[in-house]
Amino acid sequence: MGLLFDTEFTIEVVNRLDRRFNQTGFAEVRSTDRLKALFDPAGNRALRQISVALGIHPGRSPTDEPARRWWLFLLNLHDKRDPRGARLGPKIRALIWEALDSPGAGAGSPIVAIKFCAVEGTPEDVFYEDVSLPAEGQPRDRWPRVRTIVLQTLPHTGNGIAPDEKLSEGEAAAPDSSK
Repeated sequence: MGLLFDTEFTIEVVNRLDRRFNQTGFAEVRSTDRLKALFDPAGNRALRQISVALGIHPGRSPTDEPARRWWLFLLNLHDKRDPRGARLGPKIRALIWEALDSPGAGAGSPIVAIKFCAVEGTPEDVFYEDVSLPAEGQPRDRWPRVRTIVLQTLPHTGNGIAPDEKLSEGEAAAPDSSK
């Protein structure tokens, strides 16, 4: 799915994202000013810069072909626009920042982790949902939450070149399951 999402490295990237933003990793980013600042909208960092700083890439090193394809994917994703005209890169960064800046334990309903996924489809967009985790003895408005961020992106050849929305020979468009 998407530029990179039809490869084995997609699973690796999503797993690395999920590890970085699981409860332990999320708490580390939230409590480390240098890491939290990467997502500050005032800093205007691109997703590629953030990914480099956090070491989130497929392959063994940042110079491997899969990592270079990942950087290109993030570079292209940064300026893509959702149906309302908002750029997807800053939108994803803002969703992470909002989660990091959510109330801490005891001050409302804290976000304690982020889960990432990608799906194939149009229009290209980013969606999120905060899922409450029941906590015994706590009122519902104090249950911790996990933010799920979903990237919906177009099918692509997976060659790591700039998006072209045209499938190569041998690839077939995904069937439309909405019919």
